[in-house]
Amino acid sequence: MTQIVCEMLWVRSLLHDTGNNVSCPMEMHCNGQTTIFIASNLIFYERTKHIKLDYYFVRDLLMRNKIITPYIKSSNQLSDILPKPLTRSVFNNIRSKLGFFDLYAPT
Repeated sequence: MTQIVCEMLWVRSLLHDTGNNVSCPMEMHCNGQTTIFIASNLIFYERTKHIKLDYYFVRDLLMRNKIITPYIKSSNQLSDILPKPLTRSVFNNIRSKLGFFDLYAPT
C-alpha cells in the first residue's frame, strides 16, 4: 500500500510541476477490508508492529484527506486483468470495462 501511495504522490507532484493542480483526494481502490481498516484506524496494534512506519505514513495522508481508500470487491477490481489468469468471461467483462474491444471481431 505504501509503495502505490508514494507513486500516487509522485504523479501528483508531476502534475503540479506541469501546471495541473489536483485539489481532490486521490483514490486508491483496495479489495482488502482489513488493510483499509488498519490504515484508517487510530489505534495501533502490537501485532502490526512490522508495518509501523508505513502505517503512520499512509494514515497521515488519510487523515489529511490527501488519499481515500474505497473498498472495491475483488470481482470489480480492474487491475486483476494484469497479473492473474482469468476465465474468458471474467477477462471479457474486465476488458469491456476498460474500454478495449476486439478489432478483428466480425461486425
